[in-house]
Amino acid sequence: MKQEAEDQTLARARSGDPGAFACLYREHWHALYRYCLSVCQDPELAQDCCQEAFLKAWKSLPRFRGDSTFATWLRTIAHNVMCSSFRKNRFWGLEDPLSHIVPAEEVHQPDLARDLDRAIAVLPAGARKVFHLYAHWGFAHKEIAERLGIAEGTSKAQFHRARQILSQALA
Repeated sequence: MKQEAEDQTLARARSGDPGAFACLYREHWHALYRYCLSVCQDPELAQDCCQEAFLKAWKSLPRFRGDSTFATWLRTIAHNVMCSSFRKNRFWGLEDPLSHIVPAEEVHQPDLARDLDRAIAVLPAGARKVFHLYAHWGFAHKEIAERLGIAEGTSKAQFHRARQILSQALA
């Protein structure tokens, strides 16, 4: 859907037209589902998070100011839904649910993002988990410590270690 056509559809949806929102849903569902799946790596949970994100978007659409694209706004809602799900379900039943990194093509500096992706991928497992929980998900060290069953000081040390390794890798 071209941006101009999407803007018109979005305006109709904001005024309460469910058919217009259905068009937005069809246009964005696959990309949002892929994003959710890349984060939680569980098809059923990804679908649930995706559906909940669309439901929240429909309910809060009148408050959408248009400061970002609809896709960006929707992805932010999905990210918040997944954070809530992660907090409720601790590990989502996965061995390493924190392996997701924002794809390089979604960052304004793709070369730097690819380098960062590679550097994060080779971090020691403990440092990588703490780094993701702190930097990507926004957890405090105390909460990270509780979730991972480690001391708060260990969480801080792992994050510091991750930052040092990343600094050297990206220098």
